[in-house]
Amino acid sequence: MILNWVKQFFIGVMLIFRGMGLFIRRPRCWSYLTVPVIINIALYGAGIWLMFVYIWPWVMGWLPMPPAEWWNQLWSIPLEILTSVVLILIVALVFIFTFTMAFFVIAAPFLDRLTLFIEREDYNSQFKIESKSHFVVYCWSSLKRSLKIWLMMLLWSIILLPLGWLVPAVGMIPFVLVISYYFALSFLVYSAEHYQLSSQQFRTLIKGKRMIIFGFGLVAYFALLIPFLAIPMLPIMVISGVILFNEHLLPKPM
Repeated sequence: MILNWVKQFFIGVMLIFRGMGLFIRRPRCWSYLTVPVIINIALYGAGIWLMFVYIWPWVMGWLPMPPAEWWNQLWSIPLEILTSVVLILIVALVFIFTFTMAFFVIAAPFLDRLTLFIEREDYNSQFKIESKSHFVVYCWSSLKRSLKIWLMMLLWSIILLPLGWLVPAVGMIPFVLVISYYFALSFLVYSAEHYQLSSQQFRTLIKGKRMIIFGFGLVAYFALLIPFLAIPMLPIMVISGVILFNEHLLPKPM
């Protein structure tokens, strides 16, 4: 049994490399990354412009105006420089730690289309939106399933993060293991919706395959922790999730 778990774990790990190879070989996949990146950069570019045109002058206007004597410049100029440095650091930190999060939100519909493309090309999926009402039901069901997974991640974070604070380094291991598993599940939602599986059917599919899911999720978790690496890696994770779902979770045809 242990050898089987280890085998499944490494199958999950290698799925990332299969997804990467497929992404590189098919230029059409790149378009599902390019468009949301352009939108994200445009939004953040506008935010930086607003920062320097409106917020920066407003903050600097709060600094005390020194008297005209030259010696007062000895403290006013360093204060302006220090304020400027602090503002730049704040903007940089906000940019780094929210850029990926915003990209996830903007890219969601594009990643869904990427999933459909891979399923149709490689797995002969026949899923399509039949009507406006079907589209609404599909979006609502996908949103609920994703929300459940993210709520579970939040719940386990609240439970396990304090352990990481109390026991440095080692205490973070349970948190990383649990979050990695749920993180992997979030990449399986697209295919589950396309195959119109209920929550019970989905739970039945993943039963006995959790080590594959865990191996995949652990690599995905660490890759996406790196802020800007997360952007090119996200579609690769989605493709890997499609491979995992169709080749390892769905029952094999008789």
